[in-house]
Amino acid sequence: MVSAPRFKLSEAIAVFALIVVAGCGNSNGPEGKIIARIGGPEGGVTAIISKVDGGATVSTGYRVYLQATNSKTAVSEVLRMDKGAAPRVAWTGNGIRIDVPCGQIYKFTNFAVLTVAGQIQKMPVTLVNRGLCP
Repeated sequence: MVSAPRFKLSEAIAVFALIVVAGCGNSNGPEGKIIARIGGPEGGVTAIISKVDGGATVSTGYRVYLQATNSKTAVSEVLRMDKGAAPRVAWTGNGIRIDVPCGQIYKFTNFAVLTVAGQIQKMPVTLVNRGLCP
């Protein structure tokens, strides 16, 4: 009689965690039209701002991504917003600051995990936002 393989609970949790982390904020490339690329001070990471046309009935949206400079496709989305002006990005220390004077923030994450020159780096992300636009 052939028995099914058994997994330890810790192995199952580790596999689940890996699946969840792999799907958090990473995509194959920026959505929409890229309107700015801001290289980091050390050259290993680039911030990308893209504009997503919402069409006739939906407002224009903006996305901010972080991408390892040596990667041509994989990006980590850190901001998704609309109903406001394009976000401004500035490098601060070892991370970035995103300024959104006003707008609807649909997604924001305060870090991104990237592989830069073969090393895994956790990049801090700060958001400055004064709420909804009048």
